[in-house]
Amino acid sequence: EMSDPFTVYDSQTQISIDQDAYFENDPIQMSWSFADGIAQDGDWIAIYPENDGSTVLPRGSDLWIYALSGTQSYSAGIPPSQGSAVFGAGGVDESGQQSWPLPGGTYRAHILHPNYEAVASSSLFEVL
Repeated sequence: EMSDPFTVYDSQTQISIDQDAYFENDPIQMSWSFADGIAQDGDWIAIYPENDGSTVLPRGSDLWIYALSGTQSYSAGIPPSQGSAVFGAGGVDESGQQSWPLPGGTYRAHILHPNYEAVASSSLFEVL
């Protein structure tokens, strides 16, 4: 009997964005939720280009924050079951490999465990 090589997470663990297309300086509102037992200490929220995939992601996300603190300051502990943030003008400091604004392209937001494993991914969105 073959074992499934993929871990299937509860569909309650999810991340969503408020639009499917943004102009370059538009803020990106996102919200996320964890199913019971999925959240881990050090989980984070990140935006990656579409071509980086959606399972195990490389180091160097374009923009990111920790799910617990909502900032780039690490706080020990399990994130709450729900959260939200605004990336962009008037939002959190989310600079990663990019600083705000994101250049034109196609992206996806992810919830990641500290080992860069994506436990949920948003639909694709475009920056025009």
